[in-house]
Amino acid sequence: RRTIASHLRDSMNVPRDLILELVRDDAEVSVPLLRYSSVLTEDDLIAVVRATRDVLKLVAVASRESISEPLSDALLDTGIREVMKTLFSNRGAVV
Repeated sequence: RRTIASHLRDSMNVPRDLILELVRDDAEVSVPLLRYSSVLTEDDLIAVVRATRDVLKLVAVASRESISEPLSDALLDTGIREVMKTLFSNRGAVV
């Protein structure tokens, strides 16, 4: 699953349902998708952030190239220092 997720992270031609299933997996599988997949919508990402306390997953989302204000707010609401530090150092984040 980890190898599949790594190969799918940059693909636009992947069923969204498959990506959503993989992001619910362990961090070693989900992190590349949470950080890079453009198949995931803002709503998908916000839902993941609200559903997990897994720091690796949250940092992956906070490391995305572009982060909207609503997604930033969800990340900040976690109150996790490492997530906030990553978000504040991300030039593509609207905070």
